Amino acid sequence: MIAKDYIDLKKYTKREDLETQRPNIYQLYYLFVRSEFTKLMPLKDPQTKEAVDYYLGQVEKFGNEGPLFNRALSAITLNRNGKTAKAKAIVRSLREQAVQTEELGMYWKKNVNGYFWNENAIAVHVVLMQALSEVDSNEAEQEELKIWLLKQKQTENWGSTTATSDAIAALVMKGSSWETEKGKTDINWGGREVQPEQQESGTGYFRQVLDAKEITPEHQKVTVRKEGKGIAWGALYYQYSELMENIKANTNVLQVSKKLLRVATTPTGSELQDIDPQHPLERGEKVTVRLVVKTDRDMEFVHLKDARPSCLEATDVLSRCFWKEKICYYQSNKDASMNFFFNFLPKGTYVFEYSSVVTRSGMYSEGPATIQCMYAPEFTSHTSGNRIFVK
Repeated sequence: MIAKDYIDLKKYTKREDLETQRPNIYQLYYLFVRSEFTKLMPLKDPQTKEAVDYYLGQVEKFGNEGPLFNRALSAITLNRNGKTAKAKAIVRSLREQAVQTEELGMYWKKNVNGYFWNENAIAVHVVLMQALSEVDSNEAEQEELKIWLLKQKQTENWGSTTATSDAIAALVMKGSSWETEKGKTDINWGGREVQPEQQESGTGYFRQVLDAKEITPEHQKVTVRKEGKGIAWGALYYQYSELMENIKANTNVLQVSKKLLRVATTPTGSELQDIDPQHPLERGEKVTVRLVVKTDRDMEFVHLKDARPSCLEATDVLSRCFWKEKICYYQSNKDASMNFFFNFLPKGTYVFEYSSVVTRSGMYSEGPATIQCMYAPEFTSHTSGNRIFVK
């Protein structure tokens, strides 16, 4: 294939333009695979050798251009063919563009999923790990890169069987050996070490029940300590009974805020206005419920539930799919709530609205809006409760 590509290139390209031709992804991938067998299977065909030498020379010239995947392959290929100086220059450039945080480890912001096979974010990250490891190995750096891989699995699946096998291979073969680490994880709650009587197999889930008299201010503090290398994560859930209007908002990396807006009729048309406590709602008025969602990472299988006060009835009663904010979601209206289901919620900020009508007078409790990643339930947050007065 590579020889035919070169023959066709010379046939249809001017001689002076040959020096500026960039190898395409298939030619680059051929050189990458070929570099695995340079000594085992040396080139014997003169036409193939001429083509390989040409394209390898072009990779050396333009290897630091293009997508992250191409640049990583170029660095590995050049390093295996003895062109270490250029390979290290590419790796140095890749390092400069990487981002490192305590929670997500080391990653590249531009590495996002695309349409083609070479644009899968997991596969690209694994090739970048391989490039940094082979060209200029740094174990501490590999540990940070592995954290990002695991964090992707925490809130979404790895996308394909190929990406999954690539990720597992990287976790097992790069950096220190996490799978043989036997470090203990200690949990201290309220000044006492937690000793669960029974844990769920695989997940390690356990539950502890306290009587109200046993709870002290110290139970607000939880300390987790892990021995040995590698990382560990978990989540703390607590359940209690409370009046809706007394619920306090909480925040997480997945956030939601809620606001009720009066639909007022003005000389210029309909207008959304804040609800003034001095001018409460009246029966028959229209109210728009605005929900603002923020997430700092991609998530899959997300559920947003807005608990409506019993004085409001949604005007859109049919459950159906919507395409808004550049995402597709399913909206389902229930007797006491409006539900939004997202198969995939990319990193960003989103605004969702739905209309409702005030149906009765009185004082009502407004329930919180709650959002949760069902794939990783520890990512959840809710708004505060409230009271609504209708004349």
